Amino acid sequence: MLNQKPATPDLDLSRVDSIRAKLDDDDYIVNTRQIADKIIDLELALSGAS
Repeated sequence: MLNQKPATPDLDLSRVDSIRAKLDDDDYIVNTRQIADKIIDLELALSGAS
């Protein structure tokens, strides 16, 4: 138990750099439908619905 790694996600720095470049160029497209679906999934999970 003492040697467990912390529960932090690994970062893909090349993906982060790619997204930063797209944001700088105003070329990043936000998928609002996907964001809404994730929020609904989270709300359902928090409410205990299946």
